[in-house]
Amino acid sequence: MAFVFDDQAVIDRYERWQAAGIAVNPVSSLRYWWRGARAATLMSNLITLRLAGLTPWVWHVQNALFHALNAALVFYLFGFWPAALFFAHPITGGLSVYVSIRADLLMTRYALLSAVFLCWGGSWLLCSVLALWMARSAKACGVIAALGLWLTAWCFSGRM
Repeated sequence: MAFVFDDQAVIDRYERWQAAGIAVNPVSSLRYWWRGARAATLMSNLITLRLAGLTPWVWHVQNALFHALNAALVFYLFGFWPAALFFAHPITGGLSVYVSIRADLLMTRYALLSAVFLCWGGSWLLCSVLALWMARSAKACGVIAALGLWLTAWCFSGRM
């Protein structure tokens, strides 16, 4: 499996960074966390770049695992059929194909985690707010997605 379509712009950027030594140690690159709206995505990509380099199948497998984790969170919140639809629907199936879509995968994971933590209540509320911030740091619309999930979980599962 190779990188496809929109991935080339992402890969070109990381090749330049790798050549410049930026991705040698992602922890020392924390200053990039504070730039732009996709800090969590940037850090995830830098860690993958450090561990696997530009080996395409590793990036795709990692995205597929992220998608499976998101489906498990949907299962926890809403049950089997919504999770099955989320996992198998063609609109979300492309999420594991494109490396450039990692921001969407991370935003979804953190938005779902935020709703799960909110359902647990009590001392988990701080974790819910942190997950909300991580959803926003993965992609700017993450806050809206998390708030929408909070409302949906409250309406349909009665756990909140």
